[in-house]
Amino acid sequence: MPKQARAYLGIAALLAALAASQSNADMVLVDNITQHVSTSYFTSAGYGAGVNGIVNESALQEFEAPFSGQVTSIATIMFKFSPAETEPLRISLHTAVNNVPGTQLGEIIVPANSIPYPDDTELTFDFTSANANVIAGERYLVAFHVANPVVSLARYGFPHVWSVSSNLGYGSVSGQDGLNGGYLLPFPDDEPSVFGELALRIHAIPEPTTGTLMIIVAIGAISGRRKSR
Repeated sequence: MPKQARAYLGIAALLAALAASQSNADMVLVDNITQHVSTSYFTSAGYGAGVNGIVNESALQEFEAPFSGQVTSIATIMFKFSPAETEPLRISLHTAVNNVPGTQLGEIIVPANSIPYPDDTELTFDFTSANANVIAGERYLVAFHVANPVVSLARYGFPHVWSVSSNLGYGSVSGQDGLNGGYLLPFPDDEPSVFGELALRIHAIPEPTTGTLMIIVAIGAISGRRKSR
């Protein structure tokens, strides 16, 4: 193989590796968990006592996407109220329309036995199977909810946090009937709204950047030039 051809192949391999590393990198989309401070407030999922119109409470948190890409994982701080809990937790991602959930982009179902009792624990859930994508600059809501509520206590709890490093900028939302309406905006506590955020860390794989696309074009050009020789 001529020396020039080997050089082209080496450059192409290097560019391909760089493009792959840039397009498949899993990055933090939003995060208010790192260096967080817990508060005394929490929102529940699955509370259905009927008090104040709540028949199946859901916990939601809004955020704005800083870049476009596919969501790969969602982390939060939570607990379950009973060690015998069997009702699965549902985690879904929605567009945000006037601070309430719009179109559902994806959902996963988490078995109850994978959630600890009773301590607040940071848990990370794989969201890749939901195939949910976000667009830079758009606002979204993550919803924690169940299909079947319980009258006594609730099924799951989501403590509010304050972050010393990064806040999402939106108070949490409490749904009175799952995802069927009756939203309290933001959560009506006695502390500043920044203390009303649910803990949230989301990872996503960014869409190819302009630089990555240029690399891919360059690889194609090199490949085409090599074939023409």
